[in-house]
Amino acid sequence: MGGLGSGTYRRPSRQARVEDFCAADVRVWHREGLLQPGRPFTRIWTENGRLVQRHEFLPGRDVLIVLRAGQPERLCLEWTPCTYGGARPWFLCPGCGTRRAKLFEVRDRFLCRSCGRLAYQSQQERPGDRLALRAKRLAARIGGGGVLPNTLAGKPPRMHWRTYALIEQRAAVAWAASVEARQREIIRRCAGLGRTLGNLPPARDQ
Repeated sequence: MGGLGSGTYRRPSRQARVEDFCAADVRVWHREGLLQPGRPFTRIWTENGRLVQRHEFLPGRDVLIVLRAGQPERLCLEWTPCTYGGARPWFLCPGCGTRRAKLFEVRDRFLCRSCGRLAYQSQQERPGDRLALRAKRLAARIGGGGVLPNTLAGKPPRMHWRTYALIEQRAAVAWAASVEARQREIIRRCAGLGRTLGNLPPARDQ
């Protein structure tokens, strides 16, 4: 994947994942100063350097219009006050009307994860795989490039040693837990296979 909130466009299936769809994150766009009423902006989504989707948006005070070719789409916005001043924007999902920070483009319509019936990749993985992915992501933050925690390249520049040590410890713990989870899964499968073989009728002599 490339670019912020990037993703491919695919028709949803029973196991469609949020990672495979173009995501609109109103928090990021607000931080980037893109929600200025009357000032259109363009966002692109890429995958492996290839253009996947491109949209122009026209912000209003309480609305964000997707300038599609053919039929524009209106995304309603709601602003809530922040504790220390200012306001935070939210999308109102066109499908259910609830506040959402992110919407995903499903069948040429931006919807929340629930309305689009999308799942996170981690929800479709075994516990050991989820923990291994967490360990690799933590390792990538401290120079591991997404590989095993014991092959780290050293502290990245300008990172505090305390932060580095904390992330390194978390990566090691997650990786050890993933190994244990995979071992338990192997033991469980072997036990199930043993029960299955034990229930087979004895072979007859030819």
